[in-house]
Amino acid sequence: FSMGNAGMPFYDSIDVDERSAWVSDFACGLVVHIDKATNEVAGVVDLGGSASGVTIEGGSVWVGNRSASRVVGLDPDRIVIDKTATIPGNALGLSSGGGEVWTADYANDSVDRIDATTGAYLDSTKVGSSPHHVVVDGDTVWVTNNGADSVSRIDASGAAPVVDLDIAVGSGPLHVALGAGSAWVTDGNDGTVHRLNAVTGAVEAVISVGSFPHALAFASGQVWVGSDGLDLWRIDPTTNQATRVSDTSFTSIDMVADGTTIWVADASGSAVVRFDAATGQVAQTIDLGELG
Repeated sequence: FSMGNAGMPFYDSIDVDERSAWVSDFACGLVVHIDKATNEVAGVVDLGGSASGVTIEGGSVWVGNRSASRVVGLDPDRIVIDKTATIPGNALGLSSGGGEVWTADYANDSVDRIDATTGAYLDSTKVGSSPHHVVVDGDTVWVTNNGADSVSRIDASGAAPVVDLDIAVGSGPLHVALGAGSAWVTDGNDGTVHRLNAVTGAVEAVISVGSFPHALAFASGQVWVGSDGLDLWRIDPTTNQATRVSDTSFTSIDMVADGTTIWVADASGSAVVRFDAATGQVAQTIDLGELG
């Protein structure tokens, strides 16, 4: 496998399947494959550009590109590109479900939809300014609009997706996660998390979590909030109380729940962190700094 371009790595997106974790290195244009059984790097693919956003769907690992109008699908066994989708703008956050891949196209203020079986571009749905992150939940798609201070909810149950809710949140929304009947949104500039009713979109709580909250995951009945400032917070959905988790020092640009394990893309430490949500402690830190 390729070792990629020279430079300082910046790991900004992660997803997992049964056997592996896949993390994108935006700065060096790499996708790193980690074996979950050994916590070791099993392969690296050099995409030759700004790899950003990872999701797994239709037997492929899909990766976006911030500087090129494409999303690629990797064969997880051969660890090579086997599908390429051309989109109108540039991909940032990716999510998937129901045989489709959705990507936040921040260049065009839209969300692009791709057929995960064929790699065909299907359509785009206009949302707010500078969409950043997207989450798919059945026929519902949630999108944070970083430049509009809002969240768009897309109804994808019909022939063409439509925005059925546009919800004002705090300043600079980044990520969204679902759990406990709610959509949880990090407001990067405000140091807060907005809790939205997943059915009505109503704001049910605004929770302070320290500076620069970014990534979110729902695991072990709790909402876990990572920040750009080396903090990790835990929110109890029954009380909306946030507690800072001690003894953590990683920058959570993206995180994904895998049972009681939370996989974290740590940009500042050039690492992937396995965090045990059941114990509230770091289980493993996988150093990827030498790959950049």
